[in-house]
Amino acid sequence: MMRAPRRASLLVAFSLLISAATAYAECAWVLWGAVSLPNAPGQFSRYAAYESRDQCFHAAKSRVGDGHETVVVRHENGWTEAFKSGTVSEYQCWPDTVDPRGPKGK
Repeated sequence: MMRAPRRASLLVAFSLLISAATAYAECAWVLWGAVSLPNAPGQFSRYAAYESRDQCFHAAKSRVGDGHETVVVRHENGWTEAFKSGTVSEYQCWPDTVDPRGPKGK
């Protein structure tokens, strides 16, 4: 007798997970960038919006060098490039619902 309600609740939970994943995949992706100097942290700014995460990552990668004169590191959200001078350029891709600068103050 308890199997039917349990199965129904599992189906509902599974369908909610599927719809959330689909909604996440359908959103726009925003390329954010920041340049930090040795004694001055950078502030992220929006650079462009893309239809997919792959397009955003491709655009972020095109903004960094080939690693010949710099250190280029790929991370979960994009790319970071460090120069010998101490300057660091960072490019991150986030869904349009995320602002990497954090919550806005009132």
